[in-house]
Amino acid sequence: MKQLENKVFYFLTVFLGIIFLINFIKISSLVSYFPLNDFMDGTSYMGRLALLIKYGYHSFAPNWYNGFYVLQHYAPGWFFFTLPLYWLTESIEISTFISMFLSYLLSLIFFIMLGKEFRISLIKSIAFFLLFYLSPSAFSSFFNLGRLPELLAFTLFIPAFVLIYKNRELNKKFFFLFFLLFSILMLQQSSIVVFFSFLVLGLFFLISWKQRLILSILMIVALLLSLFWLIPFLNDEGTALQYIRGITVANFISFGTIISILFFISFLFFWNGRNRNRRDLIFFLPSLILCFLYATRLVSFIPILDKIWPNSYNLFFTFLTIFFILATRFQNNVYKLVNFSLYLIPLLVLLIHFLYPVNGFDYGDTEYEIISMFENVNDRVLIVSAGERLVSTRSLLAYATHYYNITTPDGWGEFSVQQKLYENVEDTKIVENKSCEEITNNLIDLEIRQIVALSDACRILSDCQYDMVIKKENVCLLKL
Repeated sequence: MKQLENKVFYFLTVFLGIIFLINFIKISSLVSYFPLNDFMDGTSYMGRLALLIKYGYHSFAPNWYNGFYVLQHYAPGWFFFTLPLYWLTESIEISTFISMFLSYLLSLIFFIMLGKEFRISLIKSIAFFLLFYLSPSAFSSFFNLGRLPELLAFTLFIPAFVLIYKNRELNKKFFFLFFLLFSILMLQQSSIVVFFSFLVLGLFFLISWKQRLILSILMIVALLLSLFWLIPFLNDEGTALQYIRGITVANFISFGTIISILFFISFLFFWNGRNRNRRDLIFFLPSLILCFLYATRLVSFIPILDKIWPNSYNLFFTFLTIFFILATRFQNNVYKLVNFSLYLIPLLVLLIHFLYPVNGFDYGDTEYEIISMFENVNDRVLIVSAGERLVSTRSLLAYATHYYNITTPDGWGEFSVQQKLYENVEDTKIVENKSCEEITNNLIDLEIRQIVALSDACRILSDCQYDMVIKKENVCLLKL
């Protein structure tokens, strides 16, 4: 039995490194442009960061959703991490990019640290970093969607995993580091805390009652220190957050099915290669059970677990799957198969690269036309369309909120909005196939005074005798 040799990883690391660098260079246009067409989740965080800067934490912000409290229903970790960067740069775009860069840089350092702790060579550790962040779930989540809080949370998850899985003495240093990491994780996305808790549960089965008591106390203290954001977060009565389901039985067959199967298979080889080590089985047993619940979609019936998005599950199981493969001693016949499969990974990464292309964020004539409208917005506004997508209207709202301080019943981060208002706004934003009377009644109900209309919506509203303030080729500004 033997581990995978380093030589195949030199080719893999160079190839994947080039792909990663190309996409990161494209993302770097974020320094100069607020994204309007891609990086969809990222613009939500940028918009909320702008409100945090303007009003302060948990302060009332009138700009979105008829007013709401800043970060009332979102973990503050990434925002607290990025806010000092804004104070240094005075730029939402630059501070957001730096936070992303630092997350990747820290991740690389932590992957190398992981490799050192578990006797995984440096080249394999770098390959681990690239394989993980270029995997389908990580690539789409971080490069395409810009889920920066989850990127930071997973960055911090890596040293936390190393700490509790490494077979070490549970001394004062361990308990201090555990408390520090768990406290920081508690400020991050709740899904990562849930996944880490399943690993901690595995550790509980392996330690003495005294050590369990100490760990439990430390976790409770960390929880108490996080109540300043957890209590408002859990108070979701009537909001869109209350009704959100991250996972349902509807998406039973998906990429998650593939990664779940690979997770089970890779663990079996890992466990067998370590002579069916009892400690490994016990430590990962809660995670194996979680994977079974996820693969069968039984998690959709379990509170808390049903709120976690499939991509987050995929990230967790992808990380463990790659770790198992790199740390496994394979039998010769299996070794040859796995070694050959590594040469196919570049083809898979290229496929992902084309399926989820990363584009720069620079503006064309259409984008400049649209954002120029906001210089003349001085009252309660709504962005409407006829169903076409010239730009992301939500990203446009985040941009206009930061640079023009607009006020709208719409917003980008619907967790805090009342469900009824959210539904009314979503219905009003699309004017296609509606009578003038219906459009007008909807706008009056929302107390709209000005309308930024995209493309064919200009014609529709003009036909309804709305006053045209400014008209350009792809956008217009009207008043009610």
